[in-house]
Parts: sequence; C-alpha cells; structure tokens
Amino acid sequence: MSKCGRSYQGNDFCKDCSESDWIIESIRSPYQFEGLTRETVHLLKYKNLTTLAKPMAELLALYLSRHPLGADLIVPIPVHSRRLKERGYNQSALIAAQLSSLVTIPYFELLKGRVTLLPRRAVEAWPSGELMLKECFPVQNHQ
Repeated sequence: MSKCGRSYQGNDFCKDCSESDWIIESIRSPYQFEGLTRETVHLLKYKNLTTLAKPMAELLALYLSRHPLGADLIVPIPVHSRRLKERGYNQSALIAAQLSSLVTIPYFELLKGRVTLLPRRAVEAWPSGELMLKECFPVQNHQ
C-alpha cells in the first residue's frame, strides 16, 4: 500500500508514507510515467493538445471503476503562475474536471497556486522523495 501513489507491494505503507505526516489518505497513479503515457502527458502539457484531457480522464475513470478510491474530492495539482501564463491552462485541472464529471466525485481547487517553481523535469525526481510538496502547495480552507 502507499499513500503517495508509488507502486508498492505489501500490507503496510511504503517507507516514505509511514514516515510522512501527510493528511492525504491516498493518491493513485494507475499508469507508469513512461512510453505512451509520458508522450500523451507531454502532448497535453507542452503541445497544447487539450483535447487529450477527456480521453485521459476516461482512462482514469475506468481505472477507478475497477479500483475505487473512496475519495471525497478530486483536487488538481496547481501550476506556478509563470507556467500558467506560458501555457494558458493547467493540464491537471483539465483532466480533473473531466474526471469529476465521469465519476461523480466533486472537483475542488483546494490547493492554492504553486509557490515554488520547480525545474521542468523535477517531477521525475518524485520517487526519490526529493520534492517537498508541502512547501510547494499551500492548502486553502474548503469548508
């Protein structure tokens, strides 16, 4: 099990999740970020192919129909204001909004804008635990 979404086999949490103080109960990452998945994300993110958000959300909805998450909210990961200005959209928000309508889990932009501007390839460092996400994304009250 893992809260972080990394592939982990076992009945307890992975080492990082066991030691973290996250209030997140779970994150799912149904696809490895490689090959066609990586290409598709990059086409959406860097080549302005926003029409890919819907089929990507449909694949995620299919996964969630087979592996229910029991989530209260679908929360997109915000982009830094500079990246938002460059792209004109947040690819995570596009997918999250589509997914919300497919699985009837409310969509809410719980995280404020990204505070820390990470290098373009920093997300690939995520499995090493080098990213301090709580410093990147302040949470706003949603009550």
